Amino acid sequence: MERNTFIPQTGEVSEQLVSTERRVISQVYTWMGLGLALTAAVAYYTAGSEEILGFLFSNRFVFYGLMIAELALVIGISWAINRIPAAVATALFFVYAALNGLTLSAIFLIYSGASIAGTF
Repeated sequence: MERNTFIPQTGEVSEQLVSTERRVISQVYTWMGLGLALTAAVAYYTAGSEEILGFLFSNRFVFYGLMIAELALVIGISWAINRIPAAVATALFFVYAALNGLTLSAIFLIYSGASIAGTF
């Protein structure tokens, strides 16, 4: 049996790589924050509108249709992400965030705004 002679190399990570990583992670969190803010704004607005709430929750098919559309959008974006322009992907991301806000608006009917804000 042979001995394992692999000796890991300790190396330095270049400053450029660290800088690039920081920039990319910062951009990712910025987009996530914008999506979350849009979701929260749509959910808050929807929860305050009796007309929209009535439309969403008076007919089960509308609500389930939105949930299916949301899932289909996620699958579609995942499938096409390397084939579509960045602007289209960005627009679809914001459509997803808005749909998410519509479907999550019921949370504002169950919990107080302070309670929801406290979770973040």
